[in-house]
Amino acid sequence: MFSVDNISQALQVLVVLLACVAFFARETDFKVITFRSLLAAATTLVVVVLGQTLIKRESQDRSGSTMDLAQVEFCMRLYSAIKSLSGTFDDMPGSAEVTGKFSEEADRIKEQARKAMSLAADKDSKSFMLCLKKAVLLGEVGGKGSVAEVKELVNRIKLAKVEKPELAILGSELIDKLYLKRSLNKSEVETYAQFVEGKVPAGWFRDVTRVELYRVAGMKAEADKALNRYNQAASSFVQKILLTFFTALVCGLVGLVVLIVQLFLIPRNISQGPALEEIKAPINYGFEKVFAVFVFWLALECMISPVIVNVARPLKGLGMNSNTIALITMVIYLMNNVPSLLLVWLLCLRGTGIKFVDAVKLKFKTPRRGWFGLVLAGVLTWCACLPLVLVGSALAKGYLNSNGSSNPILAVVMEAARNGDAFTSVLFVIALGVLPALCEETLFRGFLYTSLRTKLSAFLSMIISAAVFAGIHLDQGAFIQLFVLGFVFAFVFERTRSLIPSMVAHCMWNSGTFFVISSIFGS
Repeated sequence: MFSVDNISQALQVLVVLLACVAFFARETDFKVITFRSLLAAATTLVVVVLGQTLIKRESQDRSGSTMDLAQVEFCMRLYSAIKSLSGTFDDMPGSAEVTGKFSEEADRIKEQARKAMSLAADKDSKSFMLCLKKAVLLGEVGGKGSVAEVKELVNRIKLAKVEKPELAILGSELIDKLYLKRSLNKSEVETYAQFVEGKVPAGWFRDVTRVELYRVAGMKAEADKALNRYNQAASSFVQKILLTFFTALVCGLVGLVVLIVQLFLIPRNISQGPALEEIKAPINYGFEKVFAVFVFWLALECMISPVIVNVARPLKGLGMNSNTIALITMVIYLMNNVPSLLLVWLLCLRGTGIKFVDAVKLKFKTPRRGWFGLVLAGVLTWCACLPLVLVGSALAKGYLNSNGSSNPILAVVMEAARNGDAFTSVLFVIALGVLPALCEETLFRGFLYTSLRTKLSAFLSMIISAAVFAGIHLDQGAFIQLFVLGFVFAFVFERTRSLIPSMVAHCMWNSGTFFVISSIFGS
């Protein structure tokens, strides 16, 4: 009986064989037939593999659990800050009413944390660390049935599959003693403290477990010190939230001004005559070649990705630091995406005498703008994206019941944000901001959009290129947001006749996501 994996492997072999035949074929008619057979086989492979990937991602949404856990941590930091703040009103007139409102808000946030944790547990129920975190949360917030659920989690933690079985035993014993028996010998504290500091990721869960560890052991001085650190983290968290909100608000207002100006100043036909020649592809590549670039690229990804996964899997147990993870992320990204640009040259530009940078409109100067003007246009485009993506997110949440992005890279970013330093930030800006901006803008705007403009209107070209851009990311929860970004990037590309502004905006968007996560959840 044929499985999807067997069909995929057979298609991969067929694609490789047809690619070899097409490469060495000399007779023109035979070469065309072989090329089209290769295109059909590659298309089938892409449909089979990507369909299987979407099904697996939906049923095993590990990155989704990471974002749910981030929401738990966000809520509990906020909960801690509100509880701490409510105590400052005790000696003021009408303090009872104020304290009551604070208490109601704290309870509401606490309930949100419980719901987010339940969602995370549903997505990755066998995770050792997730079970540990859920037990800590339930032990801290209490509630109906919490004790019974913590008992069940203790057993699941003990039986969890981890690189060292003794860690599972240590974790289950820690939860049992902190939240069930409420008793711990001082002689055991050092062992459990090493476990907490070494295995529990930096953040609310580590901080609150540290406090509980010393409190249950009866070590008052250490418990007070840990509690003070916990409260300082909550206060710092609120400050970061306010700073992030204020920055986003200012940039969003600038973006609204940019949008209003564009709505009133935009001509009905953006590019015509000589201006159209500046934006469309230098030659008509034809639908077949443009389609082949994307299909062959995706087929190559389908074949490379399992190899990368098998190589990367043993590395997970080596305890790599964030800098190494950032470098590996760069290598994987380049391996997956550089072939698409090579295919553009191989299928569409080789032998034409057209330079690659000219074909994709990579210009640092245009008749109307110098390099500074192009960079500034990119910055303003990023500002304009903020309100538009916010609206897109609201629509996706309200009408499509979207739970946000399920991109696996978010889990990597979250971990790096917790444990990285300034150099880590630089590496991740390159890995997540610079490289995607260079590769994706070149492919989707510099190649695809310019190809569409040889035959279609600007608006229709923006719609199609944005849809392809969003779809290829395979991130159902963020499709609307990615579509909005793709449309805006194509728009500024059309307006400026250069790839630089969209590259700058793309880089700032991806880097901004990292910096927001890092500033809020970073150590």
